[in-house]
Amino acid sequence: CGPLPQKQALLQAVAERLTRMLWLRRERALARRREDIFSAIVSLAEDGIALVDVETLGFVEFNDAACRLMGYTRDEMSGLGLPDVQAAMNEAETRDMISHHMPNDHHEFDTLRRRKDGSLVHIHVSTKLLTLDGRLYLSQIWSDITQRMTAQRALMDERARLQTILDATHAGAWEWV
Repeated sequence: CGPLPQKQALLQAVAERLTRMLWLRRERALARRREDIFSAIVSLAEDGIALVDVETLGFVEFNDAACRLMGYTRDEMSGLGLPDVQAAMNEAETRDMISHHMPNDHHEFDTLRRRKDGSLVHIHVSTKLLTLDGRLYLSQIWSDITQRMTAQRALMDERARLQTILDATHAGAWEWV
């Protein structure tokens, strides 16, 4: 039992360490690849995507579409939070809505957001509560529904106009089945 078993033990230890290092390198490369894929998907999305810190309501991460939708540069957007863009609710109402819907984990709603230029945009929000490193976040997808809301409003106005005409002329309406 001389130096040969010691050399074999040393070689075994070196082999195990190299195997572990190669495995870690491979895992890091796979993680970078997944991150690149998700980054490409998020950056190409037409809808705004944002990660909001529940405690501060600040934007932690967001895609370029969120910036375009709200009219801000990335630098400007990074210094903002939900209360800065939320037109339909103040900060207290926003916090109340978050705490009310937190147990549901996922929530969808329509709201108004205020762009940098002050104009309002109708947004459909899909939000999901996440816990990352012990901290709560809202993952949000923002879809611009302004055109849909405008079309619905025009349709309702036209229906009201036609009903006024029917009422004024005492004409009936028929439905063909």
